[in-house]
Amino acid sequence: MRVILLAGVLTMMVLPAQAINRYNVNKMQCRDVQAIVQQQGAAILRYPSKRVQGMTLYDRYVANSGWCEPGEWAKPGWVPTADRAKCPVRHCEDIDYWDDGPFRRF
Repeated sequence: MRVILLAGVLTMMVLPAQAINRYNVNKMQCRDVQAIVQQQGAAILRYPSKRVQGMTLYDRYVANSGWCEPGEWAKPGWVPTADRAKCPVRHCEDIDYWDDGPFRRF
């Protein structure tokens, strides 16, 4: 039993951490932001707030619902980029079973 526990601890120490990348999208092109999310599956996208000066907004954006937790779906949303005020992306949100949410598309 101790050998199995020790092997498990050593395995966890050796495996690399799956860190999520962060990007400031206010100086990026929309197509580049979308490509990053598609290639990596998920990314933290940051951008300045339009309402509160000096405040940075961020969220985790995903390529599709497969990157969300069970009970969530990839809801269409947007982020502001250098070339577009509303660049289409997706973020995870709880499924509302009384709504047609998971069946909506861009």
